[in-house]
Amino acid sequence: MFREFLPSSPQRPDLSPNRSWGKWGIACVVAAVALLQAGCGSFKKNKGEDIGELDSSEPVGNTGSGSFVALCQSLGESGSGAVVGKGGWLFSADELREIGKTGSVPAASRQEVIACITDYHDQLRKAGIELIVVPIPQKAIIYAEKAGAKTSGRLDSYLQDLYQELASKGVGVVDLVPDLRRERDTPGGVFPKTASHLSPKGAEVAASTIVGYAKNHEWAKGLEPDPNIVGTPMQITLLGNLAAYVRGDAPVEPETLPMRAISRRTVAGLTPAARAGDGKIILITSEQDGLAYGAPGSPAGYDADLRGSLADQLIFELGTPVDVYSHATSGANTARVRLLRASMTKPAVLENTAVIIWAFSASELTGPGWRKVPLNLEFRQSEETIDKDAGS
Repeated sequence: MFREFLPSSPQRPDLSPNRSWGKWGIACVVAAVALLQAGCGSFKKNKGEDIGELDSSEPVGNTGSGSFVALCQSLGESGSGAVVGKGGWLFSADELREIGKTGSVPAASRQEVIACITDYHDQLRKAGIELIVVPIPQKAIIYAEKAGAKTSGRLDSYLQDLYQELASKGVGVVDLVPDLRRERDTPGGVFPKTASHLSPKGAEVAASTIVGYAKNHEWAKGLEPDPNIVGTPMQITLLGNLAAYVRGDAPVEPETLPMRAISRRTVAGLTPAARAGDGKIILITSEQDGLAYGAPGSPAGYDADLRGSLADQLIFELGTPVDVYSHATSGANTARVRLLRASMTKPAVLENTAVIIWAFSASELTGPGWRKVPLNLEFRQSEETIDKDAGS
């Protein structure tokens, strides 16, 4: 029987009747602090070609999605690594450029993305497997005002239209933007100030949203949650991946973020909750989107094995292990190839699968090289051809 999960916060225990909380004290190691030029309210010219510049003394008059897209394109082109936004918030220049592309995506490229996702959905449906597509929005879409937007509304109209078109073709798409925006001002935020990936709280919100979408589906109703899977509220200290690009005279300060660390209660104490199960629920993702805070060194600047990633939060929310197939950078093509390779080694790998949750960066939706990836050996190809087709 699938349970309703009470909203939980890293500041207090979850009150669900089948959850219990252990004491877990773990010291977190902070990476070496990079340097940033002085200024949190006004932004002076930054030294170093990796940093873009946002001058708060010259506000950009962007009042809608089109203007914001143009702003992101301009900011993304101003720095090859990171852009400093209002209040010292850091944004990935690559992600800003991808948002900028949404204003002029060729119709053929859009249809290629839709065709590849729909093809994968159709293959899975024929195999009796549900597909849930979960684009992880870019940080600037959630914290648009920190990147210079002058409106509080949603500014990703291109992606909303894309999601609607996929839905019209029967593809289940979970739009995370509304819930992430609603929770963006909670302690720690849903994105770190210094990183491009979701914060631990953001991963928690995303997992809750996915489960909220799926809870009335037949496969979810049949779950029997393990009461020994627990979450422990704690805090971690992080210096995000974007801080390394900053050059200047003032240091980028590490952040303290709340996290719900997921573990399994055993007679020997708390141990990390297993990510491998019986294959009933599979997560395919990139490491940054699905496994950040789930292993030492992922993300950079985070060294403790505390299990607070999106994959781990899904385990907690569902109450059962989740099998994970990931790739370091690409959750679109290459992560699916990992699952294909597994099915080539063990043809029965998908026999028990009820659902595949496909979580990848929304930036990949405007990127080139989308490919149709076969689900099983009916489409026999060599690994060399598969890798080439996936663009890995």
